[in-house]
Amino acid sequence: MKWLNLALSLLALGVGIAAWQRSSPAETAWLKGTPGQQVAQLEKHARGLDVAMAEIGYRYGELLRAQGQEQDELARYHLDKIRLALFLAVERRPKRHASARPFLEQAVPEADQALKSGDRVRIAGAMENLHQACLSCHAAEKVDHFIPVVERIRREHGH
Repeated sequence: MKWLNLALSLLALGVGIAAWQRSSPAETAWLKGTPGQQVAQLEKHARGLDVAMAEIGYRYGELLRAQGQEQDELARYHLDKIRLALFLAVERRPKRHASARPFLEQAVPEADQALKSGDRVRIAGAMENLHQACLSCHAAEKVDHFIPVVERIRREHGH
């Protein structure tokens, strides 16, 4: 019975692949137009900072959780993903770079070095500086309405 199920599954897979190969590119490609139009479409799908900030908010919570549990390598992993998400977001939205620069160039490297050191006092100070850099960036971008969200994430993780 196993062999029959396997044979039928492989047959169904083969039929599906054959049907997909016969379809025209217009039926399967979601990118349309010239290469320039396709880039514009990709930019639209990547969106602005809202998606990146949702990821950053999630990872900030995970960073705080890991730091609170003294899992410094996991905390560094989330810190690096925060850095990458914000770096790519400001690359897409260069007007936001000046506000993000202190966070990316000072607060993140300081937190990373503190986490590498394992010194709990140094880590606590660096996490506070990272938090303040978040708030400063939000204030500089005139999106103060997100500050309570950042504070809530922090409270939820015992800080």
